[in-house]
Amino acid sequence: MEQLRVVMAEVNTTTIRNTVSFHDAWSRFDEDGACKDPAAGTAAKALLDQLARWGHALRDAKVPPPLRRLTTDREKGGTMDPHARS
Repeated sequence: MEQLRVVMAEVNTTTIRNTVSFHDAWSRFDEDGACKDPAAGTAAKALLDQLARWGHALRDAKVPPPLRRLTTDREKGGTMDPHARS
């Protein structure tokens, strides 16, 4: 699994460390599909919290910063001549 982290980084994918695993899944759920293992809820919450944090961070990172107006040298009180010394 650790070797895949390098591959994921190479393709610009973010990984999360937390996992939820159900060994012998058929015995871990009741007839209604509810999980019998209380630790699974804790693990799932940690996984989903980490996923949400990354989701918000990456969503915010995708938003381009607002454009700012560049001021010219003339507006700053200077000259437009690139050879002029200040």
